[in-house]
Amino acid sequence: MAKGGGSQLSQLKQKLHSSGVTDRRQLSKKSRSRKGGQDEKDAAATRLNKINAIVAGLNPFDQKVTKPKHEVLGRKIKGAVGRPGAAKASGLAQRRETLLPEWQARNRTSTFVDRRFGENDANMTPEEKMLERYATEKQRRAAKGAAFNLNDDDELLTHYGQSLSGLDDLADIRLPGDDDDEEDPGRLTAQGHFGGFGDNEDGDKSKADVMREVIAKSKFHKLERQKMKDADDELREQLDDELADIRGLLFEQPAVPTPAPTDDPKAKAKVSVFPGPATGANATAVAGASTSAPDGEDKPASSYDTFVRELAFERRAKPQDRLKSEEELAAEEAKRLMKAEKARLKRMRGDSDDETDEDDEDDGSRRKRKKGASSSSAPKRAAQADDLDDDFELDGMTAGEDEESEQEGDHEALTGSAQAGTSAKAGKAGSAGGKAKPAPVTESKLPFTFPCPATHDELLSLLETHQIDPKHIPTVIKRIRTLHHPSLAEDNKYRLQALIGVLIDHALHWAGQAQLHQSTTGQKHKLAFAIVNSLIPHIFSLSQSYPTASAEHFVSKLALMQRNLSRGLAKGPTEADARTWPGLPELTLLRMVGSVWPTSDKQHNVTTPLALLIAQYLAYARIRSVSDLASGLFLCSLVVSNENESKRLFPEALNFLFSSIAILTSLGKEKKQRQGLAKVRGVAEEYGIPTTDVDAAHTQHLRLAKDETVEPAEQAVDLPSLITTKSSDADADEQQRTALLSVALALTAKFSELYTGSTSYVELFTPFSVLLSTSTSTSTSSVTVSLTRSLQLASSSRRYLRLQAHRAIAIASHVPKFDQQGYNPDRKSALDPDVERVQIQKMKALIKKERKGVIRELRRDNQFIAQVRRQDQQEEDQSYKKKMDKIMSTLQVERSEQKQMERAKANIKRRAGR
Repeated sequence: MAKGGGSQLSQLKQKLHSSGVTDRRQLSKKSRSRKGGQDEKDAAATRLNKINAIVAGLNPFDQKVTKPKHEVLGRKIKGAVGRPGAAKASGLAQRRETLLPEWQARNRTSTFVDRRFGENDANMTPEEKMLERYATEKQRRAAKGAAFNLNDDDELLTHYGQSLSGLDDLADIRLPGDDDDEEDPGRLTAQGHFGGFGDNEDGDKSKADVMREVIAKSKFHKLERQKMKDADDELREQLDDELADIRGLLFEQPAVPTPAPTDDPKAKAKVSVFPGPATGANATAVAGASTSAPDGEDKPASSYDTFVRELAFERRAKPQDRLKSEEELAAEEAKRLMKAEKARLKRMRGDSDDETDEDDEDDGSRRKRKKGASSSSAPKRAAQADDLDDDFELDGMTAGEDEESEQEGDHEALTGSAQAGTSAKAGKAGSAGGKAKPAPVTESKLPFTFPCPATHDELLSLLETHQIDPKHIPTVIKRIRTLHHPSLAEDNKYRLQALIGVLIDHALHWAGQAQLHQSTTGQKHKLAFAIVNSLIPHIFSLSQSYPTASAEHFVSKLALMQRNLSRGLAKGPTEADARTWPGLPELTLLRMVGSVWPTSDKQHNVTTPLALLIAQYLAYARIRSVSDLASGLFLCSLVVSNENESKRLFPEALNFLFSSIAILTSLGKEKKQRQGLAKVRGVAEEYGIPTTDVDAAHTQHLRLAKDETVEPAEQAVDLPSLITTKSSDADADEQQRTALLSVALALTAKFSELYTGSTSYVELFTPFSVLLSTSTSTSTSSVTVSLTRSLQLASSSRRYLRLQAHRAIAIASHVPKFDQQGYNPDRKSALDPDVERVQIQKMKALIKKERKGVIRELRRDNQFIAQVRRQDQQEEDQSYKKKMDKIMSTLQVERSEQKQMERAKANIKRRAGR
């Protein structure tokens, strides 16, 4: 006996037997008659349902049960029990009804469009559609029948374009008379009855008659076309003849008043050369137009007439050449400079322009230039250096404009003066003056080509060899950059990278010359800083092109300055010969770094070392003289300029300003001065400001002797001159210290404006307020008043710290918390209090579910299409195989019959041979 109820077959037999499906017992006649009322179709359907139920119950794979995570009594989960087989069968049936017809008709483009009246109108009822269609059909029929309606009085029958109603007039018909007996009555009848209704009066026409008619019609049409062309030509000539009359109306102008007679010969010449509108070439047209108006009445010109005149004399736009790239412009500029240099050398050697030159472009161009030179009556001027069009663009802007703007903006910040003059007679800086020098070359004799120097010594040698005037150095640098553009040669990139360091060294060289010649002449000082300002645009442009190489040059200079500072501090910060403060070359470099590189970045490879170096100067260098104060104030001005955008806190600059004001300002007499110094030291100690140099022995001589009120500097103070000048005059020294104090007050106002929105504004500037109010030189200054007002405003906006206000904490309750919505294990976010987040999660889950369903359906559609294709391919292969088998069987039958025939012939021949 089989386990588990037996095999599938035995179970099937048992269920069929128990359900009565296989019951084959014969019913009695009486029973059949009693059940004769039951429909046989219903019985068959009932039997089929029973069989399906039995089959479904026996198949364990036809039902899929999903076990829930939590068993809950009385809960029914939708989709817990599924029938994958039935679902798959229904899906396939649905795809056969929808997807299969669409896929089979994928390449069909013809569609049926129902154009019946009202068929696509959903607002019309079927009765309204039928009525409208009936009315439209009646109108269409009426329109067709009106063409054959003879009762219409508006339409007349015609014959050859003539109305048949006019045939009653017999004036044109010749009636037969007594003299017409000999005429043919048939001809008269044919002419009288409507002139004859047939063209073929004499019977069928011959081929010659037909050709004559065709030729006659062709000539007739040709003549008509010629007449139309002649008419058009005649009309055109008529319009041309009348154009002179119309021109006066188009170009009519108001009458120009005749100028009064004058004795000036120039005015007479103007009147005779530029005639009025009534004289000259257009005298007839304008005069004719002007006579049409009444005498003594001025007819104003309308805006339309003015516009027409402007259009008449407007020049047509001409096509322009395409914009050239930077490489093409550089190549053309370099070629032009080399050609100009060859021409300059030729003129220097005294060669004639008409001689044959191997360096010219080609023979054709030389012949054209010779021909032009010989045909010209006046001699042409040779090309000079001032003819050079120095407008080569660098980095999107004209180099000349960039230089000019940079000179205007950087010179004041660098030199502290309003203007910077240039010296036309200045020679090479730093050279010995005991030997007479040749005069520098002028701009007209300036060479056009120069080699690119790799070091500063090569640049100085180049300038000395060509005797270049210092004011022409920017032109030389510009031509060097143009001749060595990176697009002209592969090594030019490295030459220009080395040129950055050369230009930096040259700028520092001229700054050193300005410091060296400050005590002798101010013109040399101004010329030096003018040259420095003219070099900054070139350094900036090259730094934009090669930032890495430029950064290396600048950082190496900053590192050298830091080493010099460390060496000076090691020697002794208060020693007179210790070089702890930067000179004019160092300050020039620091100013140049701020002009070339961005100072607002949080971290930068060049400006971050710059800020650290300035902070070291202001923190560790000691104040010993007026030049030290000037250097420190210049560094503070650089800090204000560099931190204007980022507004970063720079405590070293504020500490130096506090010490500078405390050293320079006057605190009154001896007793009052001691009290003031004690107050100043107390506030400095309270806020952590170092005052090592305040009231020290090496700074006693820097304090102002007068108690006059000092206001902040409104005009630019020449700080570089204060750095280099060493005056022995007491009055001049007093003026210098007063100027430094005014600069310090101005910088204090700048820093106050810079840190206005800072949360530590009160702590930063309260020491300044105490110091300025204590000093007799600044107690009534405008800076003191504005600073006091700003501190009061900042203090009033502050609030004391206090504990955060919390609600009273309720007593802990031990009552269990119940879910008001009821427990639902299907709700995953039942405990989430945020309703919006719950909705978003539901929507995400729904979108995910729909996406997965769509992907699943698309995958099944692809599988269905693939199956259909396989079936089609199999059917096609089977039909092809059947076709080939049929052909092969036919061939085999034919071959068999042929062999039989051959064997029969062989047998006949064999029998005949016997």
